Amino acid sequence: MPEHEVGLRIPQRIWIKNVDIEIPVRSDGALLGRIHISQGSVDWVPAQKHHRYRLSWERFAAVMAAEGRRLPRGGD
Repeated sequence: MPEHEVGLRIPQRIWIKNVDIEIPVRSDGALLGRIHISQGSVDWVPAQKHHRYRLSWERFAAVMAAEGRRLPRGGD
């Protein structure tokens, strides 16, 4: 199973208004892509690509509920 590394780069403010939060995601040391979190959406930018995939927060919630693995709160 690959080892995943997820970093977090947070601007000075915690509340997201005019700035995206960028989270690099690595698998076995290789960059898989970056997650961009903004007030209106969540985007996935694959490594070495010039395009992104965008979901509204409502669509993200629906995809996670339909496709994600259900866990107890606070569980892994």
